[in-house]
Amino acid sequence: LPDDRPEWPATLGMNSGLVILSKRPILWTASKAFGFSLEAGNVNRGALYALLEDGVHIFTCHVAPTASVGGGGALVRLLEPLCNAARDRQVEELLSFIAEHAPVREPAILAGDFNLDVDFNSVFDPNPRPSPYALRTVAQMKERCRLVEATSRIRGVRTTP
Repeated sequence: LPDDRPEWPATLGMNSGLVILSKRPILWTASKAFGFSLEAGNVNRGALYALLEDGVHIFTCHVAPTASVGGGGALVRLLEPLCNAARDRQVEELLSFIAEHAPVREPAILAGDFNLDVDFNSVFDPNPRPSPYALRTVAQMKERCRLVEATSRIRGVRTTP
């Protein structure tokens, strides 16, 4: 097998739909397959990294959703602690991946599907209602990697600097 083949559990194929596209030349790339989770046989979660010629570090990721996407039955309630633990572990792996590739004081952008469980009253509502998981994840990104949330600004919501 080639050396660049993803590690377990992604050996069955990195199936997260991740891609980084750039108009600027890409100098270096890396990938991270997150560790085993209940859904690993179906979808491999992970992250991609690219260092651009201008020194900007680009990351994208796909973190597992909550167990609630499977409905509200007894099996879902039974598996929920395992799913939440996998999500927490994936965020920790992502934080370490970012720290490994992007020094704190260098420019970095992270975009991805965090499955943050953010609710809105309607499609047109610019005011999100983030879950405790969402708040904790964004706080960890800021504390550990100095990454700040920009989605509110994109949606036109006033935030404190």
